[in-house]
Amino acid sequence: MLQEVAFTIEEKALPLYLVAFEPKMNQDAVALTKYGASYVVNQGFVLQNLADIFMEILNKGRDLNMRIEKAYQRTFALDNQRHEVATSGGKRGIAISGNFVVEDNLRSNVWVILTSPYKEDVELFEITSPSGQRKHFPQFENGIVYFYIDGLSEAGIWSYKASLYPVVTSSASTVNEVTVEVIAQPTSLKEDTINVEAWTSVDTTIGASALHKPVILYARVTKGQDLPVMNSKVVAMVQRPDSSIPFEVTLSDEGTGYPDITSGDGIYSAYFTGYTSAKGLYSLDVQVTHNEGSASTPNLLDPSSSNDIESYGEGSVYVQAGEMYTTPTAQFSRYIKAPAFYVTQGVQYFVVNGQPEMDDVFPPSRTTDLSVLDFVNNTLYATLRWSAPGGDFNQGM
Repeated sequence: MLQEVAFTIEEKALPLYLVAFEPKMNQDAVALTKYGASYVVNQGFVLQNLADIFMEILNKGRDLNMRIEKAYQRTFALDNQRHEVATSGGKRGIAISGNFVVEDNLRSNVWVILTSPYKEDVELFEITSPSGQRKHFPQFENGIVYFYIDGLSEAGIWSYKASLYPVVTSSASTVNEVTVEVIAQPTSLKEDTINVEAWTSVDTTIGASALHKPVILYARVTKGQDLPVMNSKVVAMVQRPDSSIPFEVTLSDEGTGYPDITSGDGIYSAYFTGYTSAKGLYSLDVQVTHNEGSASTPNLLDPSSSNDIESYGEGSVYVQAGEMYTTPTAQFSRYIKAPAFYVTQGVQYFVVNGQPEMDDVFPPSRTTDLSVLDFVNNTLYATLRWSAPGGDFNQGM
């Protein structure tokens, strides 16, 4: 039966999407998503993960200005919240609060969503606009508490606060955490819309192995369809089988060759080496921000310069990223659920002095930026500078 399905998918190039509630899947089932993608619902955050997955699937093939984007996400562990308030029922409730930015180019049909393991325990949830207008009558529906603002919302810094009854549960599978998320649609032309795509180097039909090549994580950040966004902060969180702690990786666009090839092209990449010993699906979440104002887009030439394009002659011109005239981007944040990748062979352990140690299969990256920082005339003294690699390529020490 599985072979017949695989034949039909290959014959017609059908995009099949797998949503897995258990990461230890059979690889034959994952291979069916060759033209689609696989996603994993992380334990304890079912509603949030399902919403992220379905947004990604629905966004595929849409024009950029028609997509649904997540611009804010924060998780509160209620066990760690010590600020208490009195609720109307006389109990001592737990208070949470925060701020989020509604971007000028992303403020159409805004949703502000609070998701709790038990929505009945939300005593208060309100949001306040930059001009001070309060909204304090959210809707309770489908396991979430939310505000939906039809049309265009006010751009700027919004605030929110909520109080929840403390939850006592004996279930180990229940996560006593709440999330606040903001999603919206673009309000500008697609040429001005920030677009984020993410993928990996893993072949869906083959999978990855911890004993061979590392997995390369990629993210492409553009303004519109093609204009690269440089100097963004791109962080990937990888959820792994047999581990409740996500593995965090920072992606770069520096062109060092480890693994990023070209600097300033808007494609960020990094090695993933944080395997566990289990095989299965590794889920991938990517967060991209404007890096506290450092993100920018390149212009062809400096408009203040007297030179024009004709002075460069005919043909293509290569300009290094550090020498480009750039324009800062507006403030932005994006959170996307990227396709998961399948690992066929996890890490192996060996015993040293009676203790298990992980087999170290990945070398440090080569040093590619050795330079002379300073020297003393007529002596052999010099100061050298280089970027130290990690224990596994760029990871660790």
